[in-house]
Amino acid sequence: MAITGFDRTSCRILSRDIEEALQAIAAKHGIVIRPGRGTFSGGHFTLKVECSTVSQDGTVNSKEAEDFKSYATLYDLQADDLGKTITFSFERYTITGMRPKATRFPILAKRAKDGKVFCLPVDGVRRALEQQEPGRKKAPDAPAVEKWPHGLQPING
Repeated sequence: MAITGFDRTSCRILSRDIEEALQAIAAKHGIVIRPGRGTFSGGHFTLKVECSTVSQDGTVNSKEAEDFKSYATLYDLQADDLGKTITFSFERYTITGMRPKATRFPILAKRAKDGKVFCLPVDGVRRALEQQEPGRKKAPDAPAVEKWPHGLQPING
């Protein structure tokens, strides 16, 4: 069936087909390829594609995971907290990354029971880590930060 115009439904179908077709390329090169967000209007559809390498232990090196490692100390967390499993609101989650521009819920975590990814608050994640690791050392001193509307920016000083 030929597509004569793009709407939400046709874009979702096409996105799934593109993801399926890209899996052979991903397997060939040992990477993970995922379609991202897309935009459409009438006869035009643009789709972002994200490619990530895979670590020796099978962990996908996503932008969010790299951001977690880079920005963890700004939130009084440790870079090696990435991949740790915590209990938050009576559910088990594995920390998978961070969205530094999301000021209220920047921590990304995958729920153990169904694999769904949620955005969690820093304070809740920090408390959960402290509960399961008594005597946990605080992260090394981070530079002073000032909250800006678009996220956190280090202050030189």
